[in-house]
Amino acid sequence: GVLIRGESVCHLSGNTIENNSRANLAVLDRSCPHAENNIIQEGAGRGIVITGMATGVYKNNRIASHRLAGVYVGGKAEPIMTGNVVADSGASGIVVEDSAKGVFTDNSVFGNECAAVAVQGNAQPVLTRNVVIHDGKGGIWLGEQAGGGFTGDCVQ
Repeated sequence: GVLIRGESVCHLSGNTIENNSRANLAVLDRSCPHAENNIIQEGAGRGIVITGMATGVYKNNRIASHRLAGVYVGGKAEPIMTGNVVADSGASGIVVEDSAKGVFTDNSVFGNECAAVAVQGNAQPVLTRNVVIHDGKGGIWLGEQAGGGFTGDCVQ
């Protein structure tokens, strides 16, 4: 897959990242990539992992068919995710945990084996205008200490 770490700043656009044994895209430490219009699919692990104090903009990507979560945000990460499709994961579509935050706007999350969006630990993401289709497995799931802001999301 693609590993971005340290204090890296980079631009990923128009790539197909697939069939990796761990995360297809891992963003660690204080990295701040701009990932746009990529196909991130069919991984044995997670689609995108954003952890540490990483940030970045993730826009109009298709993140599909991973054995674990499509998107995992942990540590104190604060990504901006806009217009992505997160589908067909073997776990939750998007997991935000630990003390992570992040802004999730206009994403479509569907076809996942667990809750479409799982917020755990002390995470506090902001979700706005997302389409969340949960197929009876839970739309947006909040753990006991989790919180955040949820505005204008369509949960079906």
